Amino acid sequence: MPILISKNLDPLTGGYGGSLIFVPDQTGQIAVTWVNPADIKLTIAANYVGERVGDDDTGEKLDDYWTLDASLVWEPFDKSAELELSAYNLLDEDFELAPGVKGWGPTVKGMLSVRF
Repeated sequence: MPILISKNLDPLTGGYGGSLIFVPDQTGQIAVTWVNPADIKLTIAANYVGERVGDDDTGEKLDDYWTLDASLVWEPFDKSAELELSAYNLLDEDFELAPGVKGWGPTVKGMLSVRF
C-alpha cells in the first residue's frame, strides 16, 4: 500500500508548508464483487475520505466521511454490449467538498456501452 503525502510548497500561499487544500492525508476503499456466469457483476464498496484542509488562510478542516456505493453490470451478446447501473452515497452521508459546499446525496447513474 503506497503512502502519499501532500504538502503545499508554494511560498506565496497562506498554507505554505502545510497540507494541500481539499486533498486528504488518508483515503481508502473496501469492496466486494460477485460475478455470475450469466455475465452479471455486482460490486458493493465502502469509501473513506479522511480529514483535509478546506481553507488555506484560516486552516479550517473538513471532516472525514464514509460513503457506500454499489454497481450492477450486465454484459450480454458475447460481451459486445455493457449495461451498467451505479448508485453512490446510498446511506445519504452528509459531507462537504469545500467549506459551505455540500457533497452529493444519493445518486444513480446508468450507462450503456457498445463494442464493435
